[in-house]
Amino acid sequence: MKSENKERLSREQLQAWEQFGYGMFIHFGMSTYLGEVWVDIPAILTRDYKNRLYSDIRKWQPETAIVMNHGIGNGSELNIDKAWPTDIITIERFLPDSMAYHQKVRTIEGHEYYLPGEVCDPIGKDWFYTPDDQLRSDAELLGMYLVTRARGANLLLDVPPDKHGLLPIPTVDSLMRLRKQIDSVGG
Repeated sequence: MKSENKERLSREQLQAWEQFGYGMFIHFGMSTYLGEVWVDIPAILTRDYKNRLYSDIRKWQPETAIVMNHGIGNGSELNIDKAWPTDIITIERFLPDSMAYHQKVRTIEGHEYYLPGEVCDPIGKDWFYTPDDQLRSDAELLGMYLVTRARGANLLLDVPPDKHGLLPIPTVDSLMRLRKQIDSVGG
């Protein structure tokens, strides 16, 4: 007998989400174009629920990339119980594997899928704004970008706004320098 995954929502929690959150998300959130829908920590959801969520998002937004965040790792493996279905493999807090690079075509349950990789990392150390967060150096950001692209993935740099919803000036300056550096190397 399989042991229950303690990270999953209880039946009551799922029903509450379905009655309130899911309905609001699908019916109101899907009424305007979205480039990407990010489902964070999908491992707490049942496989059937993830399938239904994916199907409903696809129905309302056929051109949107749907991401079931796989979590921390280099993207070399995709745990289908944790993060399937998905359109993108997330590579969080790591760069793509240095030996195999990012493998964009994966066989899952007997079918081949094209699954681009996306390195997801914050511009500093924290995902959310903290006033004392140290931004990564210009060299580190450029290195992350170049290595990620060379290994066949995209870089999604998390840039958290402050408590007023604005990007701090040092963050904007860092992004502008990164843009210039990327342009100077032909990226």
